[in-house]
Amino acid sequence: MLSTVSIVPMPPLFKARHFPIGGAVRPDDVVGRQATIAALAFTLRSGQNVLLPGPRRTAKSSVAAKVMADLDGEGLLTLRPAFLKLNT
Repeated sequence: MLSTVSIVPMPPLFKARHFPIGGAVRPDDVVGRQATIAALAFTLRSGQNVLLPGPRRTAKSSVAAKVMADLDGEGLLTLRPAFLKLNT
């Protein structure tokens, strides 16, 4: 059986020079992504697989952590994503 994958695009909101770099922010500190967070949470609650494509430094990891924390808070079983770094 094939599973479906929903794609939630992650366009950049700010230029990288505006914020410090060094990893994902804490779930409580994520701002400006409410629509993406809501769409991602809805899709995951529906049982669909999700892919978060986007350029580097567009908050993909931070959004994923925020959604997982929110779903954990709702009592849903969540698994943490495995991140794969590809060198091309």
